[in-house]
Amino acid sequence: MHKTRSNSESVLFVSPYPIHRITGIGRFVLDLSKKLSAQGFETTVLSPRGEQRQHDGRHTEIVLRTTFLANLELSMKTASRMLSARRTFRIVHAQQAHLQSLAACLTARILGKPCVVTLHLKVPKPSSILKSALQSLVERATLVAATVCVAVGKPVADMYGREQVLVIENGVDTDLFQPMADVRARLRSELGIEDQFVFVFAGRWARAKGFDLLVQALRSKSLANREFRTVVFGDRTPDEPTLVEDVLGKEVPPRSLQFVGPVEDLPAYLNVADVFLIPSRFEGMPLGFLEALATGLPVLASDIPIHIEISKKAGCVWTFRSESVTALAGAMAEIVDQRVPDGWADSARMAAVRHYTLDKVVSAYRILYRRLTRPRSQYSSFL
Repeated sequence: MHKTRSNSESVLFVSPYPIHRITGIGRFVLDLSKKLSAQGFETTVLSPRGEQRQHDGRHTEIVLRTTFLANLELSMKTASRMLSARRTFRIVHAQQAHLQSLAACLTARILGKPCVVTLHLKVPKPSSILKSALQSLVERATLVAATVCVAVGKPVADMYGREQVLVIENGVDTDLFQPMADVRARLRSELGIEDQFVFVFAGRWARAKGFDLLVQALRSKSLANREFRTVVFGDRTPDEPTLVEDVLGKEVPPRSLQFVGPVEDLPAYLNVADVFLIPSRFEGMPLGFLEALATGLPVLASDIPIHIEISKKAGCVWTFRSESVTALAGAMAEIVDQRVPDGWADSARMAAVRHYTLDKVVSAYRILYRRLTRPRSQYSSFL
């Protein structure tokens, strides 16, 4: 880790996941750290090494040698790195109620530094009684050890059941994600899309994201004779590397399904869509949903709590019963038949600009950081 400028605030971001894996948490950390750096903060990111190695001075990667005890190894190495680099940061910002976050909070306490933990979602309990008990213990201990806990949305705060959890809703760069008519025409041509109605799915190909539900819905009889395209961006998740094959099986893929995979310029590629699909089984505050709104895309979403909350603010959202293939297929068929209502694209963009900008997120965290660097008597009751 590099030395900080003497007159700047300095934040150490800690993440239990490789930063450049396709996850909302990775994008949250990258977006926030880049914006803060541009505004005079000194930032460093500490995370496990992923497939894409990072070489910049602001990102320190931890090489894990074990698999079975990977989280324990990550936690111990995180604490060790923090102790050795203790003079290079004033604030620790950890992600999720994770064993690594607990280690970061306890180490920060030893160093006399404040530690913020951002809660992105509450992970479902494992089926194993022992693993479930350990997960609950780590979650409770992390929330107690943190100086301040922040939830990315009210539903996440409600999941943890703590009144003393701040809510700072996620946001996206609305200058980066925006409607681009000329780009839309060019990319649709490159992808072989003419005048077809297009749904887009962008994210991890995982059951948690409802990827399997989408593929099953596309095989539904209610969609068989309708003309549309479903374009899929993103990539496999290491936790479910064979999900695509498992879902497709030996059958021919639905004719309306088009895999594109990972793309470098997602803000541009979102513009090929007419409607954004997010059939997730659970979410915290999905960045993909917000990016779609900023691009001017109405959204078809599962009716989980956070999607309902966003839809109340945006107004340009269809919802279907979560985990129901029949309900998803029926909603898609209805949208294809009736098309997008007039004004919904403008409403989507307006909702993102009004409620979900990255600048608002950065401003809120800057205020929080500066309060936490005051003497303890000045911030102990600001919640």
